[in-house]
Amino acid sequence: MSDERRYDESIRRRANRAQERLTATLEQSRIATARDKRTNQRRAARDSSEGLERERRGSRSTERAGELGEDRQIGVRPNPIQAPDTER
Repeated sequence: MSDERRYDESIRRRANRAQERLTATLEQSRIATARDKRTNQRRAARDSSEGLERERRGSRSTERAGELGEDRQIGVRPNPIQAPDTER
């Protein structure tokens, strides 16, 4: 086989491998796009159903914030540092 013919075959093999990689990449991209679309649809459906649920029973976070107070904790008092000369 001549050097020119070997060179041509080498170039052809490289081009075929590049084409195969491109095809695989495009297929992966198509699959990822379809998966993202399904995820976005599920997320939108979930968000809309959660919004309806909140309208029916009220928002918990608002109700609980009022019950727990500003710091959102029950029975927690600050522990001030006492000066060393303070009587105990």
